[in-house]
Amino acid sequence: MIEQELLLLGLIKEKPKHGYEIKKELKEILFPFLGMDSKSIYYPLRVLENQR
Repeated sequence: MIEQELLLLGLIKEKPKHGYEIKKELKEILFPFLGMDSKSIYYPLRVLENQR
């Protein structure tokens, strides 16, 4: 698993969230520390969903 996938799993561990909610959390809370582009969340989310 790559770091992005682990980060996304951490964000959705308490309850399911839509991509928009995850992007909002990344922007508000984590972006200053990570510098991760919020556009890049959909591919890892799709990969995680396919692994279920």
